[in-house]
Amino acid sequence: MSTIDHRRGQGWRGPKKHERYYDALADELEVRRIRQWLVSLAERWWPAALESERDALGTVAAELLANVVRHAPGRVRALLLDSGQGNCLLAVADQNPAGPVTREAEPGEAESGLGLVLVRELTSGWGWHPVPFGKVVWAHLPMSRHTREASARAESRCSKAD
Repeated sequence: MSTIDHRRGQGWRGPKKHERYYDALADELEVRRIRQWLVSLAERWWPAALESERDALGTVAAELLANVVRHAPGRVRALLLDSGQGNCLLAVADQNPAGPVTREAEPGEAESGLGLVLVRELTSGWGWHPVPFGKVVWAHLPMSRHTREASARAESRCSKAD
């Protein structure tokens, strides 16, 4: 599988501070490992971020990766990118060129198939674009907004102590 073109379309246009890829077979065990790896990166890259922000990243990753297992057998590649400016990009590439299908829940309907609705609710934006080997589904998540606030408070306390 070739590299994720995360700068194409609306996926990412900003600078990056950190960038990591994970490439694996698209099976349930591997996608669990990818999700754990992504959450671990978030804990290291954004140590002062709210737990709910890292949980949102884990949930969005789980939804996007589950779609790969269900609809795009083959290989999967995940990318986590830190802008250094208060948000991150999660991109998941697979070998199926068909775009994701979103739908709204009807009252009393089963919850299955509503993962992209959850992705929409947990992110500041998401989308997809075709690539020569399939597609990339991406999501922007705020991550260090609270980190900057926590850093400003810490700096304020330090300057008051001086």
